[in-house]
Amino acid sequence: MPASNLFPDPGDNQRFCYKVTGVGEGGPQEADLSHFVLGICDQITKDQIVNITVNGVPQVLNGDVELRTPQNPDPTTGCAGLKFDFEVNKEGGAAYGLF
Repeated sequence: MPASNLFPDPGDNQRFCYKVTGVGEGGPQEADLSHFVLGICDQITKDQIVNITVNGVPQVLNGDVELRTPQNPDPTTGCAGLKFDFEVNKEGGAAYGLF
């Protein structure tokens, strides 16, 4: 997976890489992750978000990845940011990608 590029050269895009890993042990007090929301600057528009991948698969914004704004947050969590509708198993499951 490429590295994050938080300080791009002129004409390049910023890139953020992430990995979410389940670390549960299967107890009843633990649950699989059904989705997650990464908080991002609320000034970022959907037109500025390009080349999203999850587990190596290109994604389309407004498909399994959505931009949730403070005016239209994730209904489950109430959080704004980039919502990823991908499950992560509590016992070592993982989701990784970049945008």
